[in-house]
Order: sequence, then structure tokens, then C-alpha cells
Amino acid sequence: MDQVRNYVSKENSIIKNQLLYISKRLYTHPYIKTLLNAGPEWILIFTNENELVFANDAVLSFFEMQDITTVLGKRPGEVLQCSYVHESGELCGEGVKCMNCNLFLSMEESRKHKRSVSSHLSLGTMSRQKSIFTDIRISPFDFENKELRLVHIRDASYKRKSENLEKILLQKASGSIESVKGYLDFLKEIPDRKSMDQYIATADHISNELKEELEFLKALEILEKDDYVMKKSNLESVQFIYNLLKNIEHSSYAEGKRFIMDVGSEEFNITTDPFLLKIVLNAMFKNAMEATEPGGSIKLGVASEDKDAFIWVANKTAIPERVQLHIYEKYYTTKKGAMGIGAYIMKLITEEYLSGSIYFESSKEKGTFFSVRIPQIKE
Repeated sequence: MDQVRNYVSKENSIIKNQLLYISKRLYTHPYIKTLLNAGPEWILIFTNENELVFANDAVLSFFEMQDITTVLGKRPGEVLQCSYVHESGELCGEGVKCMNCNLFLSMEESRKHKRSVSSHLSLGTMSRQKSIFTDIRISPFDFENKELRLVHIRDASYKRKSENLEKILLQKASGSIESVKGYLDFLKEIPDRKSMDQYIATADHISNELKEELEFLKALEILEKDDYVMKKSNLESVQFIYNLLKNIEHSSYAEGKRFIMDVGSEEFNITTDPFLLKIVLNAMFKNAMEATEPGGSIKLGVASEDKDAFIWVANKTAIPERVQLHIYEKYYTTKKGAMGIGAYIMKLITEEYLSGSIYFESSKEKGTFFSVRIPQIKE
């Protein structure tokens, strides 16, 4: 933990009066405040001991602060209301999860090597239900003989949404192709040709879905402009899930594994966009299947809670703690050959398009539990 102590050592802290002096000089400088408030991006300035001395209007507005007074001298995670800092009660930079935080690592690298560092961050704040996908850049500079670091944070949620929609759809198309191939391989092994009809019908159904998914690519331009029009349908909850499972049960990652529907699952109508919900659930089910050993089982269920659809899946494999912190980050993966956008897809569509929420918890004792809550689309 020596690296963490170096990051935010209290012994190295600049005394309060010095912080106030530096902060006042920055805010009263004839150009600095004006320039750093010129755009919508978040701009923060920290001392070399990671104590805040400046936050632009975009930061103050987002966190509903009148001025910097309440956060002067605070550490990055405390200023940005990091959910991990809030939940653990630990100071920013002193928790185990801090060692896997891209902001922490970038701040430390910038301090150590005295150079600019760029990275990205999935920022979960205690005052917001949704995580914010951001690009970050830390740049060291000297101001009146003091070493400071300018932290530039840009909301990349919509940019990342546009960049990944095509990858999302292509991943879905690839999954459908894999299912069709699995069915065809399975058909070759059936000696009784008469019993093939039902399997051929299913393969045909999957092929039609693939066609629909590929046609959906034509709407990519509209989606990139964030002008996607929800296609509302009334879905039967349990039947909708059974249909999804039927389509993926012959995929290579499903071999030797089985889904068990919870006996408490409820059949009710879900009014939502079926295509988008399908992408979310397919990603959730696939992740659970890939994490399950052959011969294992995955439990899932669906229920109506306050008129929302609550859908969950659980498996016995735990996600390592170091991975949990990055679970929703684009392209982050520990699987060889994987794209690393499965959980990202789930969160992106659930929150940005379906106006829902996503949750997970994982431990060695209980395994992994993922859930989504999808509100009904109103008239």
C-alpha cells in the first residue's frame, strides 16, 4: 500500500491557508477562470498532493455546489463523489479498489513521471443512479512556483454509444450465425429425418432474426444521432425469455450447460422495445453461460415490481474484485478473443435507451448475480 500512501499522504498535505491562497490566485487570475469555464467539460486542478484548489462551473453545476468552499482540499474521489469512497467510508486513494481505478493510476503516473496522461473512466457517483463514461486527461503544470495538475474530464457517454452501436449489432448478428451453425451441426447427427422438422423451423426462426438484425444496421445513422424511435410492443415476460433461451441453447458457449427458471417467476406483460431488450438479455445470459463450467447450471427469473420488469440471472462463478471495478468499461475483458463490450452493452441500452437500471454483485460465497429493471413504456 506504499504507492497509495504516496498518492495522498496526509503528512505531505499543504496547510489550509496555502490551499486557500492558491485557490484564490487561480480564481482571480485574469485568464484562467474564463478559459477553464469556456466549455462544457469538467476541469479540476489539484496540488501535487492531490488536494483540490479549483473546479470549473461545469463541475460545480453538476454536483450542485455554490462554490468550491465545501470541497477545497478534498481528494479526487471525494470531490467527484465516487460511489466506492462513499460505500466503503475510506478516503480516496486508501481503499483496495483504488488500486484498480484509472483516475488513481493516471494521477499517480502523472505525478511520478511529471507528464500528461490520458485514460478513460466509468464514474459511478453516489448522487446519480447512472454511471458516467468519461475520457480523462491529467496535465502537470507550474503555477507561481507550485506544482499543480489539471484534470480534464469529458463526458463520453454519447460518443461511446455511437462508436459501439455497430459493434453491438454485429456481435448480435455473429451470435445468431453461431446458433444457426450449431443447429446445422446438430441436424447432421439426427438419424430420423422426420424429427428434423422442429429443428429446421427453429433454425429458420434464428435466420429470420439475423436478417432483422442486419437490416437494423441501416438505421445506424439515426441511432448515432440519438434519434432512435422506440418500437413499443407488449411482451409476455416468461415466454419472451424462453424464446431467447431457445435461440441460444445450441450455441458453442451453451454446450453442457442449462438454464433453470425460478419457480417464482411471473408471467405478465412488458411494454417496451423488444429488439433492445433482446440485446440486453442475450448479453446477460451469454455472460452467465460463459462463466459457467460444462455440467453447470444458471438460474434466472422475472418478476413485476412496481409495474417495472425485474429480470435477473445468477451463476456460481465469482468475478474477481479487480475486474468488478471495470465491469462496465468498453473493451475491458479478461477473456481471450472477446470484444469486452457485453456488460457495456447491457448498461448502455438499459440506462440510455430503456430508461432502466442495472445491478450486479459477486462474491466467492454467493457467485454472481446480475439484474436489470425495465420500466414500462408509457403511452
